[in-house]
Amino acid sequence: MINSSSNFEIQNNKDTSENPDIKIFVSHRIDIESVVVKNPILIPVRCGSIFSKDDSQLCLGDNTGDNISEKRMMYGELTVQYWAWKNCTADYYGLCHYRRYLSFSDNTLANDHFNMCHEIAITDKAIKKHNLFDEIGNSKVIIANDVVFLRGASVKNILVKGGYPKTVRELWEAHHNLFIDKKYIDILLSAIKEYSPGYYKSAVGYFNSDIHYGFNCFVMKKEFFLRLCDFQFPVLFKLENQIKNEHYTGLMERLPGYLGEIMYGIFIYHLINVEHVKYKELPAVFFATTEKVSGTVDYMCRWLRENVKSYIGEISLRILPRGTKRRQFIKQLFK
Repeated sequence: MINSSSNFEIQNNKDTSENPDIKIFVSHRIDIESVVVKNPILIPVRCGSIFSKDDSQLCLGDNTGDNISEKRMMYGELTVQYWAWKNCTADYYGLCHYRRYLSFSDNTLANDHFNMCHEIAITDKAIKKHNLFDEIGNSKVIIANDVVFLRGASVKNILVKGGYPKTVRELWEAHHNLFIDKKYIDILLSAIKEYSPGYYKSAVGYFNSDIHYGFNCFVMKKEFFLRLCDFQFPVLFKLENQIKNEHYTGLMERLPGYLGEIMYGIFIYHLINVEHVKYKELPAVFFATTEKVSGTVDYMCRWLRENVKSYIGEISLRILPRGTKRRQFIKQLFK
């Protein structure tokens, strides 16, 4: 079902009776030549590849078959999720990011408030550290559960504009006019109540809870993945025209993507608290840089840059909390 001009080839489905077919789709940017992690269950896909002029990457494109590749600026990595939903077959579907992967190592120690471990670059050493080469080991973890996802983070530990939030809703509202328009929280709740009423109580419960499930980083059995997509996309498409009429710019243009991330959190909350599915939470690994390291000097320069950035970030967090325009300005200035 997959057709692409890329020289990357997806493996044929396995014998599902003994070895379930697992596909974790990794959303790659079209403007960065990121390292592709070589693991048969990790399927690299160029996000918004309809805009790419270079098909030389060892990646599939999200612009074949039934797709929304042209909506990359609105939906981000959800264009890859949509493409996988409409064009690929598997027993387990997953989604990760070119710089953010689930860590399958028992020794991973998260070192930020979102339960992510930070690495300087995608090197063989870092990949091995997080067991990202280990197809067999990864598969055992995945098939032992209905859903595997990034460990939830307590919002009470996340400093934002106005202090520490008490609920998920307060966390998202703190990013008003940066990532989202907070009026769309209630608009989203109304849309869920109308189009997916079975999830409405979970949506309210999630917003009132203090555990944030974010970043669209997961692996699910087929039945749950299909349900997630059936939950997210009809609602997002219903809201899309209304959002377009707002003429948002910058990060606000990606409002549908952020609403999709919120709906992902609602879905995880629902599976855990209502359906009591079998699940496993994992830390994630975040790679600060993703281009191939050219040597020791290159790596040390990246290490120095990222550690200075981290040090400054920790010091400035109290005067430049998450969710403030001045923080976004300083981040852009730093880049």
